[in-house]
Amino acid sequence: MNHNYERILNDREARPEDLTAAPHVKVRLSKTIPQPAKRISRRPADNLNPAPATPLMLTPNVAWRRLCARTGGSITIQTFYRWIGNGSVYSVRMGKRIFVPVDKVENLIEICLAGEDLKSSPG
Repeated sequence: MNHNYERILNDREARPEDLTAAPHVKVRLSKTIPQPAKRISRRPADNLNPAPATPLMLTPNVAWRRLCARTGGSITIQTFYRWIGNGSVYSVRMGKRIFVPVDKVENLIEICLAGEDLKSSPG
């Protein structure tokens, strides 16, 4: 056995100087790759993070929650889905998903707050 290995086994603890003194161990120096400096634009609008866009379509659950919150009513989710199913609330189907436009939800809220009948209201 190599002298370095015997010393490591006798001490029962490896020290860095013992490992680097072994003839077969090579120490590699890793080079750090310099990162390019971040380019700062002269226009202030380019440096800002854009605000998230407001959605134009809502899922029925979100539309129902918005309707209940703004009107103070206690409409059940089953009733809201029934309104979507019979065409009282305009909706768009994309595959298996259903979406309700935000402007239609706002119109529905105005109709409910005015006390009008949902069937007699336009579109």
